[in-house]
Amino acid sequence: MDNPYQAPKSDLGDDIPQPKSKKGWKIFFWVMATLQLLLMVSSFIDPIEDKTTLENFIDFVIYPVTILGIFGFAYSKSLITSGFWKSWILIALITDAYSLFNVFGTDLLDQVGLELYLYIGTILAILVPVMVLQYFCLYNYAFNSPVIWKKTQT
Repeated sequence: MDNPYQAPKSDLGDDIPQPKSKKGWKIFFWVMATLQLLLMVSSFIDPIEDKTTLENFIDFVIYPVTILGIFGFAYSKSLITSGFWKSWILIALITDAYSLFNVFGTDLLDQVGLELYLYIGTILAILVPVMVLQYFCLYNYAFNSPVIWKKTQT
């Protein structure tokens, strides 16, 4: 007979629950990867003459590594280490700030009127949400993905 006053027994294993589906992040990864590929191809087909070496480094090294982090999160793959991605967020933030200051440093800002407001509004409406999603993804990949990083520890 079972004792009704006995405490129930349960398995207290260290299993981490599996994450939810990441279809949205996979779509975001493919959109970002496609945009990056288009940027790289267009840089070869129609290069910008006054583009600096730093800007080329950002376009061909920094952004692809950031997209690699988005891939790792979207597909639950442990790429490099979580410590690397924790520091990479800062690097990506600095380069994006540099790129945004370059965008707002164009000759278009010398004009006053509707074109200026449309330019700034378009930049803010498109780039800021993409950047927020990108950093949210990298943050979750580096700090909030124990399932992904546990695979590499075993």
